[in-house]
Amino acid sequence: MSAVRYGSYWVKLEHMSNWQFDDLDRGHPAVIFKTVTGSHLYGTQGPESDRDERGLFVVPADHYLRLDEVPAQVSDDRGDRVFYSLRRFFELAAMANPNILELLFVPDECVLVNTCYMTEISRHRMAFLSKRVFDSYVAYAHTQIKKARGRNKWINNPWPEQPPCLLDYCWFLPNPTNAEPRYRPVSFHESGLNPSELAAVKVNHSPFVYRVYLLGGPGLVADGAIRSRSVAREDEHRCIGLLTVNEERFAQAKRDHKNYWQWRDARNEARWRDQEQGVLDYDAKNMMHTFRLLFSAKKLLTEGEPKTRFSGADLDYLLSIRRGDFSYDLLIERAAKLTEELETLTDCAPLPESPDLPLINQLLCDVTQQWERDHA
Repeated sequence: MSAVRYGSYWVKLEHMSNWQFDDLDRGHPAVIFKTVTGSHLYGTQGPESDRDERGLFVVPADHYLRLDEVPAQVSDDRGDRVFYSLRRFFELAAMANPNILELLFVPDECVLVNTCYMTEISRHRMAFLSKRVFDSYVAYAHTQIKKARGRNKWINNPWPEQPPCLLDYCWFLPNPTNAEPRYRPVSFHESGLNPSELAAVKVNHSPFVYRVYLLGGPGLVADGAIRSRSVAREDEHRCIGLLTVNEERFAQAKRDHKNYWQWRDARNEARWRDQEQGVLDYDAKNMMHTFRLLFSAKKLLTEGEPKTRFSGADLDYLLSIRRGDFSYDLLIERAAKLTEELETLTDCAPLPESPDLPLINQLLCDVTQQWERDHA
């Protein structure tokens, strides 16, 4: 068992993989850094903006040799507050992850918890920077562009509260007669059949296909699935056709319905108001983040550090995007031009081609070992 001394009590760490968010958020001694992030860091917050926080926690070295998984990150239910293990933080920072690199450059007024361990990490923060920032920041920016229109699908095509109905994904093939086209399926609802008066028998060697009998019950559906049963031989003449079920599409519909309502329940209503009222045909917040990332990358490539706090003309421009002052096509055109500029800047940027991995590895060991010594 590993333990660390903190004040007048001992904190056991033998079950790191079972940590909950509250364990870290209540001032746990393993937390070496916590800061405000998101709009309250960038300066783009409004009266209804969520408050985001990020933090780092130390994992004792011997936990990396255990079979139970060391947690890479722990967060609250909404993902607004996240803590990263030191190893995961170093890994993402070396990959030039924009959300992680910015933690090394936040202004003092945004820092909530700071320690000597984070001071040592910040002293070597340039080891994490490289020309990889072009690919990572541009990729993140383009992801925001995709989200700007992707979320719009949910806005314009909301799911009803009622979950999907299996019979909406069923097709009926009536027994052929000389008076009608043969083997022409119709949707179950177009068949005019009453599902409560039918019985279904699964067809062997034919997945998702059932024989349908008019028997006065027991009904086609039970617990969200086709109710398959056996039929007596003397009732075979009551077979009226075949039923096919698109179970793959039904399963996808259930997932989409669940995801939509999870998003709907957790979303910031103010963010989506303009789209629901038809004022905008894109998510303005996503587009604002596109340019925030591109502006930050430009400062990284020219000055050697990302832009985390916005002011002046850059802030005014970001806020004007969030207000919906520009068309989607115009923003796409400007983002493309800025991306081309960043590509040119990358060639002469004062950054190495790759991060200093030997120094980063040593820093991870040194900080972890110093933390263990201090809490032994």
